[in-house]
Amino acid sequence: MPTDISEKELETILVSYLRDHQGYEEGVSSDYNKEFGLDTERVKRFILSTQKEKVENTACFTSPTEEHKFFSRLSAALSKRGVTDVLRKGFKYISEIFDMYYPTPSALNPTAQQYYDKNIFCFLC
Repeated sequence: MPTDISEKELETILVSYLRDHQGYEEGVSSDYNKEFGLDTERVKRFILSTQKEKVENTACFTSPTEEHKFFSRLSAALSKRGVTDVLRKGFKYISEIFDMYYPTPSALNPTAQQYYDKNIFCFLC
C-alpha cells in the first residue's frame, strides 16, 4: 500500500499528535470570535480557572457588556503590544494584571505545575 504524502494526511498526523499526545484541544472555526481575534470562550475558561479573585475584583465577566469591554481591551493590547509581550507580561484590566499563560515550571514547584497544567492550547481545523 502506498504511503499517503498529501498535505491533508500531514494535517491529520499533526492534529492527532497535538490532541492525543500534547493535550491540545481541537477547536472548530466557529469558536473563533472575529470581532476580537480570539477564542473568547477558552480565554474566559482559562482566566476563570486560574484567576477567580481577579475576575471578582474587576467584575469583568458579570455581564455581556463587561465581558465585551474586557475582550475589547485585551484585543487592543494584543494589537498594540503583540501576542508575545501580552503572554509574557500579562494584561492589565482596571486594577488587575491577568496572566495569559503559565510558563514551564521547575520540578521543585508543585503549585506552578498546577497552574501550568491549566494552560489551554488549541488548534482550529
